Order: sequence, then C-alpha cells, then structure tokens
Amino acid sequence: MEEVESNSKAKKNNILRQVYDFTMKQCEKPSADIFLAVFSFFEAIIIPIPTDPFLLARATAKPKKALHITTIVVVTSVLGAAAGYYIGMTMWESIGPFFYKHVIHEETFRIVQKRFSDSAFLFTFLGGFTPLPFKVFAVTAGTMKLSFAPFILGAIIGRGMRFYTIGALVYYYGETIKTFIEERLEKFFWGTAVVVVLLVSLKYAI
Repeated sequence: MEEVESNSKAKKNNILRQVYDFTMKQCEKPSADIFLAVFSFFEAIIIPIPTDPFLLARATAKPKKALHITTIVVVTSVLGAAAGYYIGMTMWESIGPFFYKHVIHEETFRIVQKRFSDSAFLFTFLGGFTPLPFKVFAVTAGTMKLSFAPFILGAIIGRGMRFYTIGALVYYYGETIKTFIEERLEKFFWGTAVVVVLLVSLKYAI
C-alpha cells in the first residue's frame, strides 16, 4: 500500500515537473505574454503550480516591460479568482470530489471555510498575497456564497501586492535581483502576512 502511494506521489511530482518545464519554455517565446495571461487565469482556479516563477522569468527577460507584464498577470489572476468563485457557487456538487482528490484535502477545505466565515476580505487577501494555494480561497468563497465585493477586493489587493512586488523589483533592478527574489521574497510575503494578521487581531481585541 505504501509503495503504491509512493509511486502515485512520484508520478504526480513528475507530471508537475513536466508542466513547470513546459510553461517555462513558453515564457521564452514571442507569445509569452498571452500564455502567461492564460496560465495566471487558470492558476487561480485549478493549476497547482504558482505563477510567480514564470512571471519572474518573463519579467527578467524584458525588465523595461516588467510592470506591463505584471499588470497582465494581476488582471487575469483576479478574473480567474472571480471564475473560481462562480464555479464554487454554482458547480461545487459536481466538482467537489475532484477538488478533494487533486487540489485539497476535505479536512483542510473545512478549515478554510471556517476561517472565511470570520473575514472574507482578510483571508482572500492572505490567499492572494502569501504562497498559499489561491485557488482554494477562490472556490471556497463561492461555495459559501460570501459577499462578492470584499472577496474581489481582497483578491485585487493580495494579488496586486504580491505580483507588483516582483514586477517593481525587476523593473528597477533588472536581472540582478532575480536570485534575491527566488531565495528571499517568499519569506518577506509570509512575514508581511503575519504582521497583517497580528494587526487585525489586535484591532478586534481592543
């Protein structure tokens, strides 16, 4: 049984690696911006690989267009989040089993639902800003039929802050900043998220 699970996990990791390598190659082509827009849209719904490394690869290839490329990614990611919300709201009974099997464990999903009931805006922002799988937050908000306005606002701010941090750094520092982003930026995102949560918790505690 353990061997079967191990083989299944290895096969899944191999598929993800192939998808990663394929996507990275697409980012080198003239049509890269279009491909990146499509990838960013579906990453907010179902794709298990984050957009960040591909945005970084594309932006460092054309530093002067970094902010333009970032805008494309932010817009399509937010549109993807809206689509994920709609899918969760209208199609969850059909896609739920698939989601549990391939995207998130049911127990984790229930935890996210519980947190969402506390603050749709805050947890959408955290899902968009941190390395957490954003698709889970988008679909979950839809399944709970949460107010769309705070959800989409959290998505815009969270995704915007995350991706524009990368785009701005590349725009001003060029390819020399790539190693710094790859090695340290994720820690910055997590640190900022912790500070935001603490500030909000303190606000409600007073």
